Amino acid sequence: MLLRYLCSFLFLIWSSISFTCLADESIPYPLDYRVHLQNKGDRLKGLLKIENPGGKAWLIQAWAEDDSGKIHSIVFPFLSRIEGQKSMVLTILQEPSPVIHLKWFVVKLIPSTGKENINGIIFPVIYKLKIVR
Repeated sequence: MLLRYLCSFLFLIWSSISFTCLADESIPYPLDYRVHLQNKGDRLKGLLKIENPGGKAWLIQAWAEDDSGKIHSIVFPFLSRIEGQKSMVLTILQEPSPVIHLKWFVVKLIPSTGKENINGIIFPVIYKLKIVR
């Protein structure tokens, strides 16, 4: 019984060490935790800068959600690629509407893989940021 617990403990230690070695990757991140929408003429406009500190390219998918969770594709670019050591600005352009009240700005980051990771599991990183008027 003691040998069983010892083996389980050693396996947990080994897996945590191997996981932290693989988690060395620098992940892109937004430079702000909120998106401010401002009146620009007849539209509401908001900007968010994404920084990629690592050397690997990532795929960025972004959209806005309202109070009920409905997705609105008013983010430009909706789908793009950010190279390593670069930054990118995402823009929200919304027509002023009393019906649609945007609440969340969602950014999904998907890491690129090489040919050696054919059967690997890929976890996207998702940021859900508050939209402030």
